[in-house]
Amino acid sequence: MRNLSTDPQDETASIRAYLEELASGFTAPPVVPSSPDCFRASEDHESIAARVFDVLTSRDFCYLGKARAAMYRDDALAWFKTTIGRNEPIHLFFDIGGGYHASVRPGEDELIFDVGLAELLALRQVTDFASAVAPVYGGGVKFSLVIDNMCALLVNDIPLLGRSCNEGEVLERLRRYREVIDASERLLTPLIHGVHLTQRATATTLCFRPFRGGDSRIQCGLVALTRNSHGKLHPRLLTTSNLADFELRRHYFPGLLPASISSVTYAEPTDAVTRVGSLERDGSARPTLVPR
Repeated sequence: MRNLSTDPQDETASIRAYLEELASGFTAPPVVPSSPDCFRASEDHESIAARVFDVLTSRDFCYLGKARAAMYRDDALAWFKTTIGRNEPIHLFFDIGGGYHASVRPGEDELIFDVGLAELLALRQVTDFASAVAPVYGGGVKFSLVIDNMCALLVNDIPLLGRSCNEGEVLERLRRYREVIDASERLLTPLIHGVHLTQRATATTLCFRPFRGGDSRIQCGLVALTRNSHGKLHPRLLTTSNLADFELRRHYFPGLLPASISSVTYAEPTDAVTRVGSLERDGSARPTLVPR
């Protein structure tokens, strides 16, 4: 995403420009697979598979360094070469969690089952990856989204946030969590005939960023837009651990976003709120923190 205006008065316009650019990535024409005869003569399958793996593990789509990503290389290349030999789309299975977002205010707000900015960003990553692979492999890629709520069903019934808990409860939750993760992978493995991607890498799954710069699970909280230290607008995962650092405002863009996404949240760092308040008292700034 390009660097947008840092003028606080222009917050809504900047968010709209960001979302317009985000949506523009979905308008690219579809990739038409090459003819099998032409494709097979162009380059050997192993070399193409290696180049696809390099795209998948590049900084835009993977937070792992080259050395850490190397442990997944052989298995991924084996899948890629088989698919390339058939001139079929490379099939990737992207795990996006249990189909909901955790509440950022446990005890006050319910779990979030609505589709939002996080899902739109994840789809843009899928689209961008397909575009990046197109010059490398004409057969294209195909994504299947995996929703695995076994952990949510079997582990999240032990409430730990917002109350005192003893060591036994914590250890029991950790034990159940490990068992459920192992069981989940065993059950999914026969169903996944391709490369299994997760937002956080595991011993058997390669990571795939849900958005540029992201290295967390989007289902763990609320994905909002905020500004970095250079004033650039970017997505940020808000959870119970960092929510107090931001003041939240909702913005509505009817006609721009899909009907299923009612609003986008902007997170103003509280240190910026404090600075504006101080300048305001000094008479050197006008109020900007008003509902949009």
